[in-house]
This record gives sequence, structure tokens and C-alpha cells, in this order.
Amino acid sequence: MVHPPADADASAAFLEVRAELDALAASDLRPLNVDIPTAAGTALAAGPRLVVWRDRLVRLPDFDIRCVDRLPTYALAAWFAHVRDLPTADRRLALEDAVARGRQLRDQLFDDAQPLARAGLLDRAAIDSLRDKRTPRELAGQLVALAALFDKEYARIEGKSLVSRAIIEEAAQLGARIFGLASLDDDADTPRVGTRRDRVRGWTLLARAYRQCRRGVAYWLPEDEDLETILPNFHAKRVGARAGVPSSPTNGVDRAHAKRTTDEDASLPVTGEQPNPK
Repeated sequence: MVHPPADADASAAFLEVRAELDALAASDLRPLNVDIPTAAGTALAAGPRLVVWRDRLVRLPDFDIRCVDRLPTYALAAWFAHVRDLPTADRRLALEDAVARGRQLRDQLFDDAQPLARAGLLDRAAIDSLRDKRTPRELAGQLVALAALFDKEYARIEGKSLVSRAIIEEAAQLGARIFGLASLDDDADTPRVGTRRDRVRGWTLLARAYRQCRRGVAYWLPEDEDLETILPNFHAKRVGARAGVPSSPTNGVDRAHAKRTTDEDASLPVTGEQPNPK
């Protein structure tokens, strides 16, 4: 289940990876070609789905399991560095916009949750406990908790609700974003650390770990499963992009098990020879 970050989690995550940020060489840095809050939210929402793959990923030679274990930390740190670099007025405007959209999503989720709860498909007590919330932080908690409830039972409610996977994902991401924006707006004592340099380095750590996770999961993924439902790509698919990942002497990834990995991932291979999963 995805939980909203506790107070100061994002700033604590940033301070936790400070040494890793500083250790990055200029040649390691990735261009800022995505919306960092969206990417961070995607990584946070994907984290729980990644846990079930950990035992298989740790078996891959040269796979750094910290990419799995620290993915939420990298996501929060990247988000923190990004938002702290925004002018205060921009942060507050972003919070207002996020809250407006968040209320729409919350109401939609509540409306769909009621008949599902009456049918015994969702936990009525859990839904009722989420009502009567007023502040932006409480709204964030509602969104993330509702998204988790729908996600947990999605196999049972699919086709019985207008709530799609995309709406669940948006609610989880938006909840994390609202909570963080509200925390920064409330906490004048949060250390000012969000420089352009930190934004690029925070994004690089997140992108590198997430890419490794995508590559590792793609290797073990059964042919009838879609990588995008587990670890969605941060980048929009290009027209005509290859569906497979080319094998090479340096990465040894089997094409059949690395399907659905895009060109963006293929340009950054997992190192080391991979075992045959069969």
C-alpha cells in the first residue's frame, strides 16, 4: 500500500542521499527532460508493486539491490530538490491547482466507492474513516488511501467501476504531491537546498535507479505481462520505438525477457551477464 509521506520525509530523504548526489560526476548527469513531480509520484506508486520482484532481482549479477530498496528515498529526494527550487509564489500556485484537481479525484473515488462497498467489494469502514477531512494534507491522505483501496481490490472491481488504473495512479501521485507542497508551504524552517544543481542530481539518482528496476523486472517478466503496468516509463513512447531491448556482450539481456523496455531504457543497460531464468 502507498502511504503519504510523513512530515519532513522529503527533506530527510534529500539529506540522506546528499553524499550520493555530491559523488555524481558531471558525465553521469541526466538531462531534465521529464516532469520531476510526476516521475517521483510514479516511482512512489510503483514501489509497492516492485517489492514482490525483489527476490528475483537480487539474483541478477551486478544488479544493485539498493535501486529497489532506496527507490522511494530517491523519489522523495528528487521531488524535494525540484520543489525547493521553485519560487514560493509558484509553489503556492502549484498547491492551489493540485488541491483543486485533488478534490475532483477524491469526490470521484468516493462516489464510486459507495456502491462497491455496499456490494462487499471495498472496505466500508476504511472508506468511512476517510471522510470529513479539510486541510490540503488531509486531502493528500484521502487520495493516497483511496487509491490504495482501489488498487488492492482492482482485480475484483474492474468492469464494475468507472475508476481506471490511470485514475488510481493519478490519485496516488497527486496525493504525494499535495502533501509535499503543503509541508513546504507550512514549514518556513525547512533548509533551502533546492538549487538547479541539486535538481539535476536528484533526478539523475532517481532515473538511474528506476531504469535499473525496469530492466531487471523486464528480464524476469512473463510474456503475458506488461512492464508498463508495473513500472510505467517516465518518458512518453516514441512513434516506432522498438518493443525489445537489444542484447549485447556487455548486458547479456535476453530479448524475449526484456520485452516492452523502450529505447530510453535500452540506452542505459544493466551491466553483467544475466542468468537464464528458465
